[in-house]
Amino acid sequence: MSEGCGGHGHSCGGHTHGSGEAGDGKWDLYKDVDTSRCSVLNAADEAALEGVLRPREKRLEREPVLQSDADEQLMIYLPFTSAVRIEAVSLIGSGGRRNPKTLKVFLNVEHMDFDAAESTAPTQEFELVTEDREGNVEYPTKYTKYQNVRSVRIAPITLFRLWCFALLVRDY
Repeated sequence: MSEGCGGHGHSCGGHTHGSGEAGDGKWDLYKDVDTSRCSVLNAADEAALEGVLRPREKRLEREPVLQSDADEQLMIYLPFTSAVRIEAVSLIGSGGRRNPKTLKVFLNVEHMDFDAAESTAPTQEFELVTEDREGNVEYPTKYTKYQNVRSVRIAPITLFRLWCFALLVRDY
């Protein structure tokens, strides 16, 4: 983390350090994911995807682990049971060189492969902090684009291990 970016509840270079605590209702979007339609490409264990979508108070649990089976890249597809609004994204990885430097988010794109993800402009691309092992960094969305979200596709995620992925939402 860069100098001057410590602490909580403030904005810092394209991301914020979250002050939302467990039970504040802001990180409950994982319950709106249609887990029967979720998918992840290149995962060693596809079932781990559902496990990394969890409430904020369980963000530091290190099991299950979502990791690539071969070439270090993952692509995650998360459809929702109804339209949602997304305010921010948070993820926890293994840290250091194993974390991605950027994260591309595509909204309402049902089908996509790695080639399409590389050649298509994302809805938003995030510059990530490499050392956030507690999930304190929130990456604010371009909120006006995230008002009627039926699905999120995150690609490509280049890392070995993902422990927790969270979406911040304000209920309709």
